[in-house]
Amino acid sequence: MAGDDDIPYRERDKEREIRLQKESQKRVAKLGQGGDDLEVIEDEPTPSRKKRPREDDTDDASEVGNDGYYELVKRQKKTEKDVSKAQYAAKKAEEKALREGAVEESVDGQRSLTRAILKNKGLTPTRPKTVRNPRVKKRMKFEQAKKKVRSQKAVFKGGLASTGGRYDGESSGISTKVVKSVRLG
Repeated sequence: MAGDDDIPYRERDKEREIRLQKESQKRVAKLGQGGDDLEVIEDEPTPSRKKRPREDDTDDASEVGNDGYYELVKRQKKTEKDVSKAQYAAKKAEEKALREGAVEESVDGQRSLTRAILKNKGLTPTRPKTVRNPRVKKRMKFEQAKKKVRSQKAVFKGGLASTGGRYDGESSGISTKVVKSVRLG
């Protein structure tokens, strides 16, 4: 037996024509010669163009047809869902009973530790997010300090090179009430 013997091969055109010719000759021999094949024969049922009715599906797991595998998988999924629903309902009923106090929980040994007990923080004030990251906290502090200095005295911001060599006026405007001069002496 060669490697490709079990693989179905495509029928060649000539072989197909020969097979069809033989089948038609058998039909002619069965029906008779001449125009006999035009008459309706009562013995043979005429093929109807209607769809055939579906066969009733049985719950037998050993029967595996075209849809047998899919039916088997569907049945397994249904049983898995039923089991999980039953477990869920039992768990819910148990939790409800615990809440109502009908079932007393057995106390064996020490009670379990909660997160709050483990952390042992007590009452701590809420802090901003920047406190968590020391680098960010220091950077924010530095920005605040720079703002304070800017409000007290003039800070060099790059001169004319930053504006492309032209004077755009005072960016914050000129106030006659503010004096920022430095005393000499």
